[in-house]
Amino acid sequence: MVLGDSIRHAAMFVLGLLAFVGGASGAETDLNAALQQALEGRGHLGKLLEHVPERTIQTTESATRLVSLLEKTSLEDLLVEVEGVSQLDIVITLFQEAQDAAAIGILTRQGIPHLYRLSNELQPQLSKSSEREFLFLLQVFAGYKTRAGSLRVLRAAREGVLEDHPLWPYVFDPFLFDHNDAVRILQELTKDLPQGQIGRGVLDCANALLAEGGGFEHPFDQDSGVDRLASWLNGSGDDDVSEIQSAVAALPFLKHAKRAELLEVAFHHPHPLVKAEAGWALERLGDSRGRNLLLRISKDVRYSWIARRYLKELGQSKSIPKEVLTPAFLARADLCQFLSHPAENGRPPDQVKILDARSIQWPPTRRKENVWLIQVIDDAESPGGPAYKGIAFVGPRISYQPEMLKDVTEIEQMYGAYCAWELAQNADPRIAGQPTPEKGWLLIKSANPKWRRLKRSP
Repeated sequence: MVLGDSIRHAAMFVLGLLAFVGGASGAETDLNAALQQALEGRGHLGKLLEHVPERTIQTTESATRLVSLLEKTSLEDLLVEVEGVSQLDIVITLFQEAQDAAAIGILTRQGIPHLYRLSNELQPQLSKSSEREFLFLLQVFAGYKTRAGSLRVLRAAREGVLEDHPLWPYVFDPFLFDHNDAVRILQELTKDLPQGQIGRGVLDCANALLAEGGGFEHPFDQDSGVDRLASWLNGSGDDDVSEIQSAVAALPFLKHAKRAELLEVAFHHPHPLVKAEAGWALERLGDSRGRNLLLRISKDVRYSWIARRYLKELGQSKSIPKEVLTPAFLARADLCQFLSHPAENGRPPDQVKILDARSIQWPPTRRKENVWLIQVIDDAESPGGPAYKGIAFVGPRISYQPEMLKDVTEIEQMYGAYCAWELAQNADPRIAGQPTPEKGWLLIKSANPKWRRLKRSP
């Protein structure tokens, strides 16, 4: 069963938007100093944190200073942006990434009420630049599991605030993780199903909880809900096939008379991802067509990953064909899944061809690893996005960096480029300055003195 694109969580927001949480271990006092300077009005929080290596709340002192900052800083000042990031963005991230239990207790008791106040101030004056902050405030409320926070999410959902914003489904994600108010919120929203992306969030949340054994009626198990599922199933799905997947994922949990009809629509849908979802749903309902459909899809390298995942989830691991479990097939399938992620190319390529495969000492891990260079070709233009073509690396990590290989033609240099890139990502001191194919290749060659040079390169 799919949940949107996958199980999403708050860190997706910060990793993509701010690139500011984490980093090398540093002194907590640096964070405290930055918070104190912001409290004294001596700079934008983003700039003050720019050179702070550790930016997570790990002590009660940091939590207390963050609460004081919220208490004394106006909404107008919190919304000031530097390089597209507001101070409120960063505050939200600090709440989301807090780690110490005692610190989280302070944020819950003293900080959340200030965020609640800010959300009420922000809602009447929402603009394009502040919509994101408002929705992630709601996500923080859900994540901190207070009754007042849950009710704030419920109120915004009922009022249809920003109902078509694509981030709304993320607001419901914290309700998936041992949340006492999850079922109550869903049941309240069942009475009048929200429209747009709020309704999508309700759908995904209910699907996931019921798949884990939740004992409540699906919010969409009513005429209005089934009509909406049917409209998604009968749509093209060109812009977002995951919307259709979510609709199919709800079908095993419905008792509505139209369930069988919708299952047939899903079974005959042309998109392999929808077919995989139909296979999961049918097998869950005891229809053997589901398993057979998943077995067929598992042989398509572009979609094999999801089909195998569903077969395992349904207790059908032993039926997975041996030919899709070979290292070479798995490398290609894993790459297709990686490239399908919205943060990458958004869909699998049309072709995946292995250029080179080896078992070598891999400098980034200092271990012997199976590694592949794989050529990917996608000729399709929209609706899936622009065509793409290049050489990807599959090993301990998967990476696709076509710009990095733009002028690289030798296999050895390709491995070198990905080696250097991975070492740089790990802040490894063996790569000083700019990571280059030459630097990476020298390390590979040193670790593999018996390297067999290819007679030809692509």
